[in-house]
Amino acid sequence: MSADYLLLCAELDPAARKVHVEFAVRNESEETWRASEGFGIGYHVFDRETGTLIVDGARVHPEGDVKPGEPMAVIMDFELPAEDGRYQVMLSPMREGVCW
Repeated sequence: MSADYLLLCAELDPAARKVHVEFAVRNESEETWRASEGFGIGYHVFDRETGTLIVDGARVHPEGDVKPGEPMAVIMDFELPAEDGRYQVMLSPMREGVCW
């Protein structure tokens, strides 16, 4: 699975520990991305110091098929852990039960 990220906009509300991201991801692979086959964009939150996975977040699924070369708009809102610390968030295409 290959993708290119376009127009990334991320906003953090530190007091509420909430993150809002908007971006487009273009399908750079040779196969069509289909929600019916488990495709989505997901996020992981890691402890930055240890690399430990803390949150396996919700997925955003395309409204229709995303053919090679086509972009998909993604809007996500999520919360960071309540504990103070340094976190790393990874946003990525994935297919349930197949790959991240």
